[in-house]
Amino acid sequence: MKATTSHYFLLRLLAESRLTFADIQPVALSPQDGLAAFGRGAIDAWVIYGVQGNIARARLNARVLTTGLGRLSGNFVHAALTEALDDPARRAAIVDYLGRLQKAYQWGETNPEIWAAAQSKATGVPAEIYLQQHKERSGPTQLGPVTDDAIASQQQVADTFAQAGVIPTAVDVRPLWTTTLNADLKSIAFLQ
Repeated sequence: MKATTSHYFLLRLLAESRLTFADIQPVALSPQDGLAAFGRGAIDAWVIYGVQGNIARARLNARVLTTGLGRLSGNFVHAALTEALDDPARRAAIVDYLGRLQKAYQWGETNPEIWAAAQSKATGVPAEIYLQQHKERSGPTQLGPVTDDAIASQQQVADTFAQAGVIPTAVDVRPLWTTTLNADLKSIAFLQ
């Protein structure tokens, strides 16, 4: 799909091979449609990650040609309204939520089999698929403070999309970020 992690990853892979979208016949598909198309041989290769990619490997004997290691940051952004961060009660609720989320992440790290079984029960995807995903990821899931590296990672994505014409013009992502909660996150002792 356009302007997604998979789209960015494809652009990176093409650039590494000195190719562009003009050199391939890209098809934007949802993960589910991509799995169906790949399964019936309607597409030759598929840029995907997570559950759908692991299902393709397990059910269709798909081969991994390369991974995002060293190419993708693995960052996932949590967003809040500026007004919520400026309101002490709402800010406290956000910090509480993030603390609970980090505890859930830590629990999943120490209980991967139970986590995979719970995911399986919720989605109908075999637990083995989730366990494989857990084992093959680039690092543990954890919350972290906003850093210059995180901002630079998002800027690289924005620049790549602008150069490819996915977004209409270059943008500066820095104003979208805030370090407002960094001290709160450190003070509740779930970040090191």
